[in-house]
Amino acid sequence: ACEICRLVRGSMRRIIKTVDPYNETRPAYSFSMDLLTLPVRSMQGSRYAIVLACNATNCLRVLPLFLRSDAQQQIEEFIEEMRASPFFQGTPYKVVSHIHADRAGEWSESNRNFQAAMRRLGCLMTYCPPERHERSNARAERSVGLIETTMKAAMMQYNLSSCWWQYCMIQSEWLINRLSKVSHTANQAMVGDSPSPLELMTRGAYSRRMIAKELSAFVPWSAVGSVALVHRMPPIKGSALAPKSRFGIAASMLGTQVGFLCPIKWTTFYSKSLVLLQMKKGLNYSQFLNVEPIESIRKIAQLPTDSSDHVTVQLPDVVQHKIMHTPPITQVWT
Repeated sequence: ACEICRLVRGSMRRIIKTVDPYNETRPAYSFSMDLLTLPVRSMQGSRYAIVLACNATNCLRVLPLFLRSDAQQQIEEFIEEMRASPFFQGTPYKVVSHIHADRAGEWSESNRNFQAAMRRLGCLMTYCPPERHERSNARAERSVGLIETTMKAAMMQYNLSSCWWQYCMIQSEWLINRLSKVSHTANQAMVGDSPSPLELMTRGAYSRRMIAKELSAFVPWSAVGSVALVHRMPPIKGSALAPKSRFGIAASMLGTQVGFLCPIKWTTFYSKSLVLLQMKKGLNYSQFLNVEPIESIRKIAQLPTDSSDHVTVQLPDVVQHKIMHTPPITQVWT
């Protein structure tokens, strides 16, 4: 073809496909990174989230952001936290020494402040081309998709509103890092008892027994949005007429403890002594307890960037249900 035909047809140079790419083997050494933009702000005020995936173990880390400009501070704190962790002491290399990402303005090569911070921390940044983003940064794209689907499933399980996305995203990260990955490698365990990403990244310091204890405490009473009767602390004396338990909405996990939100004051408290109230499908905490949902109580000022941001993740809407004459509780877990 002549030169004009090649220009009209868009004949590009041939890019050779890598058949057997190199797979990173050093835990917590190299990470792939991408940014999520949510349609609404969370209860904590965040609108964005950075997803980092370890290239050796597929262990994920989510960093919520209030503004895009907060990315540098959050990434610096993440690197310093990882290097100070006792799980990574004694490694022959510095953890988080390499991050692969797209050319977003928050961490691009033209951002002098960010590049100076990465040089100070000794972290190498590499970037993927914009026209082959889904291939050259495939691990980050797949991790974002996994976080998105798990987060939406958690929100739809208890019919939560959009402002709960940060709690559900942190729970998704917590679960994904503690469940074994499905792999087609030759050394995959026949019974499915493979090490989890968290166990692999910490080189066994976060043992399989610790993960099993946390998972046993999680199922089923600590999923975000579930309602439970929680034992009051400090304990109420037997002669007192005050109730010995209180309602709580599960929101997070701290080891084997469940973090709850008070549906009245929206304060946080932790406990392991609780009774789960399994509600009918479709009911959420506000419809069951007959309280105002948190999004109608909180007041967050609208920022100028909220209306112009390109939203990358759409969240499900709340389905309105009313408690009829049939009992709203289907099962009680003790």
